[in-house]
Amino acid sequence: MVQRSTAANCSVQPRFKSIIKYCYTKSSIIFEDRADYGPSWNQHSNIYKPEFTYKSAKELQSFPFYGTVDIYSGGGYVVELIGPKTEVDDKLNEIKKMNWIDRRTRALILEFSAYNAFANLFVFGRISFEFPTESGVIAKAWFQPMNLLRYHTVNGQFLQFCEIVFYLYTLTFILKEIRNVRRQGFRKYIRQFWSLIEICIILLAIVISVVYVKIYGDTKQVLQIFEKSNGNEFTNLSSIGAWYQTYEILLGFLTFLAIFKFIKILRFNRHIATINATFELVRGKLLWFAVVFFLSFTAFCSGLYLSMSSTMEIYKSMGNTFQNTFEMLLGKYDFSKLRESDRILAPFFVFLFFVTTSFVLLDLCISILMESFKQVRKDAGNHADDYELWRFMQARFRNVLLGDRRAQVQSLDVDQQANDYSFYDKFDYKFNLIVAKIDRLVD
Repeated sequence: MVQRSTAANCSVQPRFKSIIKYCYTKSSIIFEDRADYGPSWNQHSNIYKPEFTYKSAKELQSFPFYGTVDIYSGGGYVVELIGPKTEVDDKLNEIKKMNWIDRRTRALILEFSAYNAFANLFVFGRISFEFPTESGVIAKAWFQPMNLLRYHTVNGQFLQFCEIVFYLYTLTFILKEIRNVRRQGFRKYIRQFWSLIEICIILLAIVISVVYVKIYGDTKQVLQIFEKSNGNEFTNLSSIGAWYQTYEILLGFLTFLAIFKFIKILRFNRHIATINATFELVRGKLLWFAVVFFLSFTAFCSGLYLSMSSTMEIYKSMGNTFQNTFEMLLGKYDFSKLRESDRILAPFFVFLFFVTTSFVLLDLCISILMESFKQVRKDAGNHADDYELWRFMQARFRNVLLGDRRAQVQSLDVDQQANDYSFYDKFDYKFNLIVAKIDRLVD
């Protein structure tokens, strides 16, 4: 498949028109050629050639994608290389004689699908060769492995059982939250932090289920096409690959929220309860801090994108810029490459970024947490009943299941627990140790 730019999509200064007769800009989606042609890109020919007929992304069941130079719509002029090697060679020689690749070609894209029976994995591959207006060729490869036939393995039935349990749990959580809304009222319910977490988990579970059904349906269609053509027709897995990648990202977010929910489940533990109470007390301030941090972080990402996108591959898109800037915040970056790209702006950006994030915003976040932590430490006796329940559950577990009759439920001295700051002193020490490590990492 080739991507072409429209003819005369940039203007030439009048003084140079006698020397420069052709001018083409980048083949972005705006300037992409979508017209149909005859052989050798003849606009006035009545001879139909599929290699010179434009096919949209919808016809090809494809998606827009990023290259190194431009963004491409997923459509283009397609040649299918299917059949014996002699037929493929003849097809390549034919399109070569008809100048299928000419001066208006901005990208040559090779797409293929493969299946490994041993690993039971599908792979969609895309290798692009981009032709910048400055001349030259830039190659880029991208591969998306996918496990689409999950039920054909030894653990297929167990996987189906787990999926049924997942759907039942999702339905149970939905009914549970509806009951909580009716009992508490919508306004009171929506103001609770853990209610928002539950809503996010339910929404992600529903969206993941829909995406999974979409992937399953598209996979069945692809397999039907493969069986009918006996492998002699190209089956484009680009669309399935995009949905599969979305499915994995959403599943990662769902897993994170489910693990984060353990803070609520383990609230009977004194240490976990202290952390939970600290975040509950400071959630309003942390929300405003998150807004300030996001605005500052976005400003730095925009500056890096505008100044470095033309010289560094990792800043070619805003998505990659956000990812690499966050890695820079963690200390994972190559300063020498940044300095080579721009000896003035790069050091200035790095210095200003670390001063703003590490010395200003991070210290502000620590101050907010420590202020809340001190308040929770003063009110340590308010959660004595929860700790008493936790000790009771531990003792009963030992008595019933482990046969440890020596385990007894001990009473909890609230005054003694409120005045016992050994745990909090250790927490202060570890917290200061983390801050010191962050400072050394920045230095």
